[in-house]
Amino acid sequence: MLELGETSVAFEPETLQNGQSGNVTQNFFDDVNLKICTVRNNGSLGITAKSLAVNDVISARTKDRGPPGLMKLSPNGKLAILQRQINSVDIVLLEKTDGTTAVEFNVATKSRDMILSVDWISNNQILFVTKQSLELFGLNEEKRTGKVLRTSNVSASWSIYYVSLQDLRC
Repeated sequence: MLELGETSVAFEPETLQNGQSGNVTQNFFDDVNLKICTVRNNGSLGITAKSLAVNDVISARTKDRGPPGLMKLSPNGKLAILQRQINSVDIVLLEKTDGTTAVEFNVATKSRDMILSVDWISNNQILFVTKQSLELFGLNEEKRTGKVLRTSNVSASWSIYYVSLQDLRC
């Protein structure tokens, strides 16, 4: 048995397709907030984010709009990115609901190119890296919109964002 430390976080095992129930569970690691994020049934059965801190759990329910390839929390933990399409992300407002599910809105790349990576720059700014551009968006929670703040032409096939240094490498 592998043991990394005395404290641990319990999370659901990842399942691609359960034959009996049809339930799918996906796990992601959020490197900004150091949380393990779990998405059950594409969000319709809930999304949760847990850290090593006791009682530090974020949970919400979203509409099933397809399987996410990525989930990341904003630095303050109030918003989440779920990437369900190749050229857009869904922004989930974790503290606002429309009755049973969290309020969410979609932000697409300006260039309509495939997203290589998306990162939180601040609590209300995200950066898309595509094969041909960097696109910085400002998010307005009240209007449920994303606005292009700046674009830059680049040629990228990969990228990594160092949160602590606020440094992007392409």
